[in-house]
Amino acid sequence: MVTVYLAIVGVLVCGIGYFLYTPFPDYMDRPWELQKVFAQIKIGAIIAAIAHTVGFGEKLDLNRKWTYKWALLSGVPSNYLEKVKITDTTFDGVPVRIYRPLSAAPDATLPALVYYHGGGWVLLDVETYDSPMAEICRQANIVVISVE
Repeated sequence: MVTVYLAIVGVLVCGIGYFLYTPFPDYMDRPWELQKVFAQIKIGAIIAAIAHTVGFGEKLDLNRKWTYKWALLSGVPSNYLEKVKITDTTFDGVPVRIYRPLSAAPDATLPALVYYHGGGWVLLDVETYDSPMAEICRQANIVVISVE
């Protein structure tokens, strides 16, 4: 009887591991970090589906809440405001957030990165990526333009 339970547990563990594992190319540095992100997204989708089934709300809303909480909890420290100037504006009617390192002279011409966040106009927004964009801006000493 114990052997049957161990076999069932073994199959479940292997199945969960197979489900959560996402292969990445060998040349990538630290692929386990991305694997962790992908696993969290998959777990969030499962939690949303279960919560929806038992009546806690719509799947999309529940998945959005999970994604926001995970993204906010995994961001960089909140002291980035001391090192980066953040400006909200629009380019040709499109809302953008501009990050400029305070370490650069105000009139200095800097390289720029235009960042389009994921989410397909359904999940996530510039707020979700605020701290990572500010950290990229600060560490790379570039202007970052995050498009809504």
